[in-house]
Amino acid sequence: RHADLVVLGTHGYSGLKHAVLGSVAERILHKVRCPVMVVKEEPASFNPKVGRILVPVDFSADSKAAASFANSLAVRFNASVEIFHAIDFAPGYGPYFPPEAVALELEIEERAALRLEEVLSGMSDVKESVRSHVVRGPVSRSILEEVERFEPDLVVMGTHGHSNLVERALGTTAERTIRKATCPVIAVKAARPDES
Repeated sequence: RHADLVVLGTHGYSGLKHAVLGSVAERILHKVRCPVMVVKEEPASFNPKVGRILVPVDFSADSKAAASFANSLAVRFNASVEIFHAIDFAPGYGPYFPPEAVALELEIEERAALRLEEVLSGMSDVKESVRSHVVRGPVSRSILEEVERFEPDLVVMGTHGHSNLVERALGTTAERTIRKATCPVIAVKAARPDES
């Protein structure tokens, strides 16, 4: 009832059954208030060593809570942390991309980099072992690409970010990452005002 962390293995339905019924892991993700760690059922994919932690952030309360949680794990396990923000720009205008649009995209990237610095300031305990960057692309795909590039032992992310109706219909970014990531994923929720 008052767990600090719920650890689950994944298995079960796929395809249409999964879309209709959802997995136990995803239902638990919605119900519990504490962080949820999901480990793939293949034993080869789970390494109890935590040396590299990947943290995608969208600057929501949940993703900031995830960064804080990753900070505590990094301190405890002396791990390095890679923190990033993905920006999904609309498709371009073909060969005639207006200069104003290019300038706007660069400004958005610069603002995201500054906001990442704010998140990093809350990770001062491990500042020497944290790197941050901004990537371009759809969020879910970018997370999986960063998993492949950084090869983390663990992904720590917020359960719900700045979502929209499409995301609610298809599942959250955290749920999609849990389904497809090759390493364990810890999903973190920010404390809500009504919680003590």
